[in-house]
Amino acid sequence: MKQIIILFTLFLITSLCKADYTTTKLPELLKSANLIIECRVTKVLTETVDIEIREVLKGDISLKRITVERFKNWTCASRWASYKIGQTELMFLVKKSKGGKWYIIGSGNEGEMPIIDNQLYYKYPYLSIGKSPKEYQLGFSTIRGFRFKLNDVKSAIKEYLNNVATIDRLISDNLAKEYKTDNPFLIMIIKEHNVLKNQ
Repeated sequence: MKQIIILFTLFLITSLCKADYTTTKLPELLKSANLIIECRVTKVLTETVDIEIREVLKGDISLKRITVERFKNWTCASRWASYKIGQTELMFLVKKSKGGKWYIIGSGNEGEMPIIDNQLYYKYPYLSIGKSPKEYQLGFSTIRGFRFKLNDVKSAIKEYLNNVATIDRLISDNLAKEYKTDNPFLIMIIKEHNVLKNQ
């Protein structure tokens, strides 16, 4: 009887997670972000983190430092590691009101991607895109996903944002493979765009 109750409880928790949470894919992050930045955590507070902006990939901001609402771990998702001063990452941010706070996009913390030694780690988005994710040890934590060269990520984001209408048209015409690139991160974005378009 005890085993049945435990199994039922686990089933209920997983069912609730699936009902309350849908992964935010790369094209959605890129489209909905007001600000995409490479940044470094400089201060960790209870509700927020202060970050130093190293490079702006999308958006318009003159500040070199901003405060961002921290991602709060919950039943169905958690951040790749606890916030620590010195962490470098790519952040996809949105501002919900003029003069308001910056928020990280994604209920599953998709809007934060760690950068270590010029490599970006992209957390597995829970959908089949033709490539198996790997587990990477990042200090004291593990992330299951994919690793890309940071320069590839930056150039892929810029190219996608500049050519999204063309890519979208090719996908609509079932010609996504006609878009020529050897950038692995851009290939990942296009595959996820294709999945979203054909859902």
